[in-house]
Amino acid sequence: MSDPHRSPPAQKQPVGVSHEWKQLTLHANMLFEHGALDDAIEAYLRAREWALEHFNQWPNADDAVTALVVSCLNLSEGLARAERIAEAAATLCSVHGGMLRAAGDQRLPQAVRHASRSRLRETYVALLRFQAVYGERPEIARWLHQGCACAARTSRSADGDGDGDGDGDGDGDGCDTEYPTTVH
Repeated sequence: MSDPHRSPPAQKQPVGVSHEWKQLTLHANMLFEHGALDDAIEAYLRAREWALEHFNQWPNADDAVTALVVSCLNLSEGLARAERIAEAAATLCSVHGGMLRAAGDQRLPQAVRHASRSRLRETYVALLRFQAVYGERPEIARWLHQGCACAARTSRSADGDGDGDGDGDGDGDGCDTEYPTTVH
């Protein structure tokens, strides 16, 4: 994986939700760099949760979506480095699926859809890199073959929820993370 710890965007942002997220992320990056992987993973989880819980308080949709993507990519890298490959793959699939779903969901504000579309390339490349390093994984291969949000719905199978995606939530997208729908 080419960038083991992504830093928060270097844009000048007001003190508040973005500042707190940035501090959490920088702390997690420092832990990662020092090899404290379990602590780094926990810090990346906190940064992701902070971004999700405060999604509506970000200055704009692009910053909110970027924070989610960066947090998930960092978390995935930490998990992979700790040899928790299945969890790392699931994290990447979840964020990519969330971006696909949000990009195509007409119920969401256009700013959220646009920000999600603009991050799809980054999550797609992360899936490709992961597969190149750790080998082919069926869940990643499914996402790499998805061309648009509407294609994220897979055929029915016996995965426990009848939607064919293997995540158990019944929505057919292979993603078990719900992203907030508005940004103020």
